[in-house]
Amino acid sequence: MAYIHKARDLLRAAVAQENPFEGMTPSVPDGQTLTYGSSEFAAAEEKGLREAAHATFVVVAGGLGERLGYGGIKLALPVESTTSTTYLEFYASYILALQARARHRTGDASLLLPLAIMTSDDTDSQTRGLLERNNNFGMQDGQVTIIKQDKVPALQDSEARLAPADTYTLDTKPHGHGDVHHLLLRSGLTAQWLAAGKKWVFFLQDTNALVVNSVLPALAVSATHGYDMNSICIPRKAGEASGAITKLTTRNGDSIIINVEYNQLDPLLRATTYPDGDTNDQSTGCSPFPGNANNIVMYLPNYHRVLQGEAQGVVEEFVNPKFKDSSRTAFTKPTRLECMMQDFPKLLAKEIGGKARVGFTSFEKWLSFSPAKNSLEAGAKAFAATGVPPATASSAEMDFYRAHLLKIRAVSGSRAAANLLDGPISSFADIPLETGPRIIVTPAVAVTSKELHDRVGKGRISVTGTSTLVLDGAGISVESLDLDGTFILRAGPRARVTVRDAKVRNAGWCLAPAGPDAAEEEGIRGFRVIKDNGVVVDLGMDAEGDFLVTGNGEVVKQ
Repeated sequence: MAYIHKARDLLRAAVAQENPFEGMTPSVPDGQTLTYGSSEFAAAEEKGLREAAHATFVVVAGGLGERLGYGGIKLALPVESTTSTTYLEFYASYILALQARARHRTGDASLLLPLAIMTSDDTDSQTRGLLERNNNFGMQDGQVTIIKQDKVPALQDSEARLAPADTYTLDTKPHGHGDVHHLLLRSGLTAQWLAAGKKWVFFLQDTNALVVNSVLPALAVSATHGYDMNSICIPRKAGEASGAITKLTTRNGDSIIINVEYNQLDPLLRATTYPDGDTNDQSTGCSPFPGNANNIVMYLPNYHRVLQGEAQGVVEEFVNPKFKDSSRTAFTKPTRLECMMQDFPKLLAKEIGGKARVGFTSFEKWLSFSPAKNSLEAGAKAFAATGVPPATASSAEMDFYRAHLLKIRAVSGSRAAANLLDGPISSFADIPLETGPRIIVTPAVAVTSKELHDRVGKGRISVTGTSTLVLDGAGISVESLDLDGTFILRAGPRARVTVRDAKVRNAGWCLAPAGPDAAEEEGIRGFRVIKDNGVVVDLGMDAEGDFLVTGNGEVVKQ
């Protein structure tokens, strides 16, 4: 009954179109902006490496890939088509790479970086199956924990009457990713992590692989400023359909720093101290309010303390009904109460008050944010109408490759050292994409800009705009490589591999339209990769010692 009473109160406010921020004045909050390739960014990464030994990770993965046009769970979707690494495998590989460095730094060979995954009825069995089939992607037993959220009854009208699914059962819907906070408390994980000496909880979304580039510097910013909650942000254009991290001050001087959704931001600004509403700064061309990427760092001691409070981690609910007509009584489809994990500052304010420290760390969008969330049709429509990134599996894939290209360029110091050419613009399913070069440097090779410089950026590397390059192995370094085609190099953790005087030439792997008989993973991208030609050097996981890769990919044991 508490759910029904709460629903009636919220629906009454929705019908009356009440302003949830009435009496509050918005301003730009304090935070830090970091630019990749700067000395400040590199210093933050190094400090973040020291903090990484005390980190835990949470992936929020309660939704299916229906919006993408994908029938499976989103964590099983390949990040890219070159290696077909799934999102869950990629996140696990990054965490394991951090873990290896933390073990080396601390001398503790048993140190583990835990991962929790929040599932739902829709995704739980498939997520467990994915982990079981792949031996937890190299993570130890007990290192990965599944926490499952429940669904809530759907509501059919503004009187909060429950919607039936059929004659005998009620319609139910997911309650939102805000459930993750209560579930972490209820499962005992936050208490376990505290007892193990952990300090940080990093929340990841399910299909934004670029977020790993923000992990270490964001940990450093949280440690430097003493943030209880640190939101990962990106620049946003005024009017862009993304939330903004905003400081809201009440008439009595109390304030809270929290996400404000884009459809609420402009009227809030116009009604208070920004008469022009949500506009761009002339100097930056972007809104002064940073865009919320919805990846969060929590300081675990205070996070756990707040979770133990009266609310037990249950964040404030809201309702967002779609009314049939101006009477605002009937809905176009059943709705439900939901909650968002980024509303946690409300619990911080209740339990800690003015002592809570909330801030943000902003990164370049190319570096940290390119989600796969839209179908090809929806992405093409949005791009054609507004020019905003389509946020499809195809655009996320190409942005993943391009981030590697831009990072190598940045750490190499000059185009002479890293002659990485831009690729052509190709259109698949009415979405224009920068389709090359397709470069992947796995977390095993480098997790910081300094490591990338030392392993790849110090040498001479030339890659044409239609080439494919994959480097995967902790001991790989490139002294000189001239690539026109496809070159894949993999090695186990005990192999030290140097690429020197390599001139690789082949027809390479190319992209082609997916076609009607394409696999589902290809169909949602609009293209497939034809892997007929290329040089693949795989030394195997058991390889040990020193190796030289030269010529057209020939391997010499040293």
